[in-house]
Amino acid sequence: MKNDEISVFEALERHQVFNVANALDTAKVDGYSEKETIMNNALIVITDGNKVQNAGGVTDSKTVKKNKKAMAQTITDYVEGAVILANAANKTALADNINKSFSSINGASKANAVSRAKAVRKLFFDNATVITNVKAADLVIIDAAIEDYDSIKDLPITQIKEVKSHGTDPIGIAVIVGRKASVDQYGLFHSHFKYTETEKTDELKLLHTPIYTGYIKTPLLVTIVDDKTGLGIDDVVMSKAVKNGTKSFKSGNGGFVPFETHKAGKTAYTFVAPGFKTSTDPVKVIRHETNTVEIRLTRIV
Repeated sequence: MKNDEISVFEALERHQVFNVANALDTAKVDGYSEKETIMNNALIVITDGNKVQNAGGVTDSKTVKKNKKAMAQTITDYVEGAVILANAANKTALADNINKSFSSINGASKANAVSRAKAVRKLFFDNATVITNVKAADLVIIDAAIEDYDSIKDLPITQIKEVKSHGTDPIGIAVIVGRKASVDQYGLFHSHFKYTETEKTDELKLLHTPIYTGYIKTPLLVTIVDDKTGLGIDDVVMSKAVKNGTKSFKSGNGGFVPFETHKAGKTAYTFVAPGFKTSTDPVKVIRHETNTVEIRLTRIV
């Protein structure tokens, strides 16, 4: 994927997580579920397409058909002479087994076409003293034709057709469709909850917005330390007031609470840890800068 497509994809994933966590709220918004379905389907297309790109495994229907036809033709080019030689040696059963028509291979299913081609190739090899028109060099050509088809027959197929304004890349199309559905969801959510769920509305605005390459994120790293020793304090509950309750985070090893991105401005957080005095401190975040904040807690004597 291109850098801008990755940025949109990551935003769609964040939006999807938000939808799962706030399903009861989004269910109240008329038209939201339809847009959510479109976005989720776009994510599936992007994810599957990215797997194919990373694996380097994709082909088109024209190439598959061409290679199948070439395999069938290569085999049957030798069949007529081989049948004549087998009958001349009174090997009628061998002649009958070898006598495969072009359509019997080219018209077969993927797996059957390969198995039939390989079966004839094996008869050529096993009966080299009779089928003298197929030399070792000819077997190499046959093997290559079989491999050319067998190696691509089960790969995902990319349809070769022009898609107006979007080109032929399914990922590119899905990124555009998914982004529009995400924007539409935010608009619906904002209209419904802008006065009653301002925290969630602001959160969705932040999460669904792509962070494009070339722009600086707004990360925040909060470090909570012992006021006397300066050592980090683990398992501190860091919480802020939101509509109808609080939203909490917990410090990990070293007292760190990392945020990949955070709303700009001042936010009041309360810090609670066993053995320490509870503290409420403003955390200031400057947009498009790397923000680090140290919170010092005092032990209870």
